[in-house]
Amino acid sequence: MLVIEKHPEGVKRMKKYIYVLLLTGLIFRIAISFRTYSGDVSNHIIWGKDAVDQGLQGLYERNFEKLYGHTSPNYPPLTILIFAFLYLIKNWIYQIAWFLNLRFPIFPSNLIFLLKEFDYYPYLLKLPAIFADIGIAYISYLFLNKIRVKNQVTNKLITLFILFNPAYFYNSAYWGQTDSIPLFFLLVSFYILIYQKKFLTSAILFTLGLLSKQTIIIFIPLYLIVLFHLSNLSRHSDPELVEGEESSDPPAGGKRKLRFGMSNVPSLDFSVTSLLRNDSLRSFIIVSLVTFIIFWLFFLPFYQNGNPLLFPLTTYLNKIILVSGLPFTSNHAFNFWYLLTGSRTTLASSKFIFNISYEILGYLVTGIISFLILFRLCIRSQNNYIRNFFYAGFLIPLTSFIFLTKIHERHLIVTLPFLLLLTINNKFLLVTYIYISLFNFLNMYHNWWSPNFFYLQKLLSTDFVINVLTIGLLIFYFLLLLRFFKSESKNY
Repeated sequence: MLVIEKHPEGVKRMKKYIYVLLLTGLIFRIAISFRTYSGDVSNHIIWGKDAVDQGLQGLYERNFEKLYGHTSPNYPPLTILIFAFLYLIKNWIYQIAWFLNLRFPIFPSNLIFLLKEFDYYPYLLKLPAIFADIGIAYISYLFLNKIRVKNQVTNKLITLFILFNPAYFYNSAYWGQTDSIPLFFLLVSFYILIYQKKFLTSAILFTLGLLSKQTIIIFIPLYLIVLFHLSNLSRHSDPELVEGEESSDPPAGGKRKLRFGMSNVPSLDFSVTSLLRNDSLRSFIIVSLVTFIIFWLFFLPFYQNGNPLLFPLTTYLNKIILVSGLPFTSNHAFNFWYLLTGSRTTLASSKFIFNISYEILGYLVTGIISFLILFRLCIRSQNNYIRNFFYAGFLIPLTSFIFLTKIHERHLIVTLPFLLLLTINNKFLLVTYIYISLFNFLNMYHNWWSPNFFYLQKLLSTDFVINVLTIGLLIFYFLLLLRFFKSESKNY
């Protein structure tokens, strides 16, 4: 094991190596991004072009199925604005090239024909998610530094497991989906919240994640719990937030550590005077107001009619969350419902047992398990607090993927960075990470069959193989869930 903390030259070499890896990952993604793109990108093209040509106002009310034969926008405003901005960039590039061609005789005129004939807008649309992938790799590296991982090989491998993980680059650079964008905002918001204690900045970044895609809405309870505890602790005990790092004035016995336990919550006096004096509550209210204002401002350009104050909330619920995807128990996600009903064969609103629909039952199971995970996080001892947080960040979205209806295969990606940060010194978790990464890639590939790998297509075309893969995922899930609830050991 090489301890880089005591060797400045080693630290510099490590940073250079990480930067080389990041650059290599970026070049690799750009290279494969030009091969093709999925039908989802065709929707993104229409959304971005319509936003520029027809304007943002009323965009969520327009019937894109009737106008263009494409799905109506079901992504939040930030992503729509990104699509529109990239469409403007495409137009600006052509206009600048034309201007230069007219003014400077040496300008290659053939470039004008190339820019006009080659539609590179679909590939521009891939760039935000590609850069988000690189950002996820880098923020994971920063997490490693904060939890005092001193092994250079571990740092490199963690970065490699993101940069060259097919679950990531197939999703962003090849398929052309945007799942990495909200995931990047989510990770940065948690990093700033935990290690820099910039609550407002963190909350704004989390809000930007919600404004880029609705998939991270499942993290709101976890985020609020961490925000509340850190806000409370920063005003009462001011602990160090880095596991194992000594404070300038540590208590007897050595080191300050963050405790998620309920013993850190102040006495529950709900009188008006007490509530007004509660610094944590005041901070929480201020953060909530600022983030709601930002949320509202992003929706404002899209407003056309109705209640302007409620417009962001009703649109997010009715036009983004509830209409996202097809109305089946499984939208091609290899999960519990896929095993039970298959893909896109049974409506989620159909009755299942006790006159309860598949959809409601999925909400109930996911809600109960997620509540138990969060409750367990709150009552655990101060030991391994960061590890407990990573566990919750991994198990909650995995629970949602397995038991919620209408889930897409791509949504499994949000589990990966949290699981990866758990794999340090734990071979079982590393095996789990590799399995889920490959599972996610194979699930996506099964939905598109691109590029053409004949033998892989043949293998994944059998129900037996898919069922075995899915049962394997369920086994890993329940084993990890049991380990989280039962064990207090360092590397559980």
